[in-house]
Parts: sequence; C-alpha cells; structure tokens
Amino acid sequence: MTDTLPSLQKQLPERNLEILKLVVTSAGELDIPIFIVGATARDIILGHVYNVRIRRATEDIDFGIAVESWEQYERLKQILVENGKFRADRKATHRLWHGSKTDEMKIDFVPYGGVESPAGQIAFPPDNNFVMNISGFAEAYENSLIVNITDDLQIRVVSLAGLAVLKFIAYNDKPHERRRDLEDILFLMKNYLEAGNEDRLYEDADLMADDSFDLRTVGARLLGRDMTKLLTSQTEEIISRHLSENNEGVGLANIIDAIKSSEKRLEDNFEDVAQMFRELKKGLAERLTV
Repeated sequence: MTDTLPSLQKQLPERNLEILKLVVTSAGELDIPIFIVGATARDIILGHVYNVRIRRATEDIDFGIAVESWEQYERLKQILVENGKFRADRKATHRLWHGSKTDEMKIDFVPYGGVESPAGQIAFPPDNNFVMNISGFAEAYENSLIVNITDDLQIRVVSLAGLAVLKFIAYNDKPHERRRDLEDILFLMKNYLEAGNEDRLYEDADLMADDSFDLRTVGARLLGRDMTKLLTSQTEEIISRHLSENNEGVGLANIIDAIKSSEKRLEDNFEDVAQMFRELKKGLAERLTV
C-alpha cells in the first residue's frame, strides 16, 4: 500500500532538487521503479514534511532501484553521467558524484530485483567481490510513500517503518561498522509520534489502557506495529535476534552497548533507550517470537 504525504513544509536545497529531478526523470525513461532510502528519506519525512528538528542532516542521497538486469542498472548510471552533471566513482560501482570535485555530493544506487542471486543478496560485477544484503527492499518499495517534492515533482520515499527495517538489516551485515544505524532507529522511535501518528493514540484503547503508557516509548511501539507489514521470514528472523534478551553475542544488550560506545553523545538515559527497544519489540509481537 502506498500513501501520499502532504507537500513539504520546508523546501529542499536547490541542489537536492536538481539531483532528484534528474534521477527520477532518467529512471522514468527506462521504466525503472525508484525510491529514496537512507538518511535522506528520514530528513524528507521528519524534517521537511513534519518539521522535526534534524540534528545531523545527511550530505548524500541513496536510491533503491528495481532493475531487471545489470545492463539496465549500468544504463541508468550512463544516462546520468552523459548529461554532464554526474561522474562515476572509480572504485565504488554503485556510486555517482554530483557537482565539481571541490563541491561534490555522493549519490548511491542500491539495485534489487532481477539482479539478486541468491534472493536477498547482490554481488556487483565484474568481480562480484562487493556483496550487499538487500533483504526488505522490495517490501519497503511496495509500502513506500509518495511525497510531493514540488508542484511538478513527486517521488517515492521509504516509509519510516520501512527505513527501520532496512536499518536493522544494514546493522546486521556489519555490526561493528554500522552503529550509526542503531542511532537512526532510536531517532525514528523517539520522533515517530510527530510523523503524523499522534491521533492514533486516541484511536487505540489498548495503548491508552496500558499500565506502562509513556509518550517517550509509545511511538516505538507504534513503529514496531507498522514494521510488521514489511517483514519477510528472513527480515523477521534478523530483527528477532537483535531484539532478543537471551541470545549470546547478539541481542538487545549488544545494541545498548553499541549505542553506549557510539561517538554521538546521547541525552537519553540508557535504560530509557533499552525500554524504547523493548516497546518496539512489543509492537512487533504479532510476528516476532523473541
């Protein structure tokens, strides 16, 4: 299901608008389904639609693209490079750069669909050494949001629930390198009510009657509920392990330790952080058995 969000309350920078128009137009010429993922999606939905303060705005743009073949994937990048606004990265095949070398913005394209082998995984040609887990991308696209960027530009953006799922998958792949994904999940939980979800508090008698009701954590529970719509057996198993209280080597205790060791200074008490992840797990309880 795809919903359409209101128009932006705060306009994107002109450079970002130019990039989005060029990429969306080029993808449309090739009939490639495309949507914004990563921190840019967070910034658009929370910062530009709902006016939530973003302390660490992203300086790149990530796209998920459903392609039938690697040839189609390369063709999209070629079209963008040929218009003179982008250049290819010499080492990272999934990356383009926009602008001059002294003032560049990084643009990443994550393919899924016909290039998966096995399902949920891609290995970039020609040497197949760069392998990426793209589990959850198809479901995230199907449940993405249509955002009115300008009067003449609409684009699909991953929902906050879809983004949380993808963040768990990214963290699972490289837990020692991707601790920032946990910070992003925490930020989503803390601000989920402000993303158009306040009215749901009064529509759900179970939430209001819960003895542990707390505005600091109820958003996390609602986020968990919404994430269930995007889960596959594979993504469910991954998230289940990371929210477990009992697993050795992986689980909620490891998440909290990773957040504690993060370079980012958090204002939250770590027990409050742990409770938010527990409420997220409660919201997921219809699907998860942890």
